[in-house]
Amino acid sequence: MLHSHGVSAGAAAASAGGHSAAGPASDVYTLTALCEITGGRAVGPGELVFSGPAVDSRTVRAGQLFVALPGERADGHNFLQDAFSSGATVALVAETYAEAAGARLRPPKGRGYCVVPDTLRALQQLSRAHLQRFPLLRRIAVTGSNGKTTTKELIASVLSQKAPTFATAGNYNSEIGVPLAIFDIQPEQRFGVFEVAMNQPGEIAVLAELVRPDIALITNIGAAHVGNLGDLQNIAGEKRQVFSGFNGTQAGFVYEDERFFSFLTEGLRGEIHRFGPRSIEGYEGFELQGLAGSIIHYRALEIRFPLPGAFNVRNALAAVAIAAYLGLEPEQIRAGLERVPAMFGRGEILRGPVTVLRDCYNANPDSVREALDFVAGLDWPGRRVVVLGAMKELGDETASAHAEMCAAAQAMRPDALFLVGEEFEGVYAEGDVKLHYAATTAGIEASLSQYLREGDFVLLKGSRSMALEDLTSIFAQERRKGGS
Repeated sequence: MLHSHGVSAGAAAASAGGHSAAGPASDVYTLTALCEITGGRAVGPGELVFSGPAVDSRTVRAGQLFVALPGERADGHNFLQDAFSSGATVALVAETYAEAAGARLRPPKGRGYCVVPDTLRALQQLSRAHLQRFPLLRRIAVTGSNGKTTTKELIASVLSQKAPTFATAGNYNSEIGVPLAIFDIQPEQRFGVFEVAMNQPGEIAVLAELVRPDIALITNIGAAHVGNLGDLQNIAGEKRQVFSGFNGTQAGFVYEDERFFSFLTEGLRGEIHRFGPRSIEGYEGFELQGLAGSIIHYRALEIRFPLPGAFNVRNALAAVAIAAYLGLEPEQIRAGLERVPAMFGRGEILRGPVTVLRDCYNANPDSVREALDFVAGLDWPGRRVVVLGAMKELGDETASAHAEMCAAAQAMRPDALFLVGEEFEGVYAEGDVKLHYAATTAGIEASLSQYLREGDFVLLKGSRSMALEDLTSIFAQERRKGGS
């Protein structure tokens, strides 16, 4: 993981550390304009120009704005000189820093400061102003407890069959990541798909106010972040904030069988649409094809959808619903769904002596159950091995959730079960299934490597912080065909 100077570890992961934008010429701003947008105070020549923001002094490019963000482990203000040395022309700094510096607040020659009360808020204000430079862009926001990144990519892949489409890259879905990503929008793009995530209360409302979506979709409500928010009702309350800026002209999409459907849509100003197998006109069912994905039947077309599992079909139906609403032809929808690539850590199939389903970018009780159900129903001639990494941000539900996941994994009767993370300690029970436990990913590597043989299938499922992808190299090793 890249670490962003001045950003907490969590925020750095959410913003991919050191994003640096290199957009069109219309990206250029002056120090004076920046201060007008943010309500800041200029220190230095007002005519100084910059072309886009960066939050990591190590990745700043010539002519950029450096945003000094405070963090748990480091403060971006401590890296101002590094940023200027790397070519930044202007820096956003906090009033508290300026007050402490006093008369010493002098930027290097040919450089300038914009002093603001809150540098993160100022970055968001600048990004919102920048987004207004693209009035022809139809903005789609995607949030939910599970599947939002995959759904975002599916929507973007489908819409790109009609017109140039922007999508927030990777996991640029946070209060830092989304503002940075906006500076990658290009003038010719007509659709913009924004993933909107949260770790703490209030974040989705901030991002909804920033993006101001024309269309917003909630994939589902699940137990992700329940430790931070208390219960599912609170989670639903946060997710519904993606609709908070609606004024009557927008459209909201929610899964047809979502248990919080009424709560999510109550008082929504705008159109309400359901998505799902019963709600999409022309949808005629699907057949699972194992690791090859599914065949989806839509308006007399056979769509060879490459992402495995019934849960990914549901994500695909979200994309179909939005594409149909926007007037795309069935052939365009098929082309977009068939061309979507697997993303790192999200349903990736790695083939070799050992075949791996690498689904370790995120994990919560709902997504773990979906992954286990997929493996249980997989027609596989060899052994099935399940590697579960700990789930995070579950609060008081941590022990019970991990005990339930362990029991569910044992119930599907894999040939072996590997548990990784202190959260499993003391909550798993030995049974008929061969079970291994270690507190860390490194601690499980030797026993997993020793156990595996050619022809095995392995599920890797866990939270991103467990770094289960570090095990990937052992799966490519040549294996004996005998048993363990």
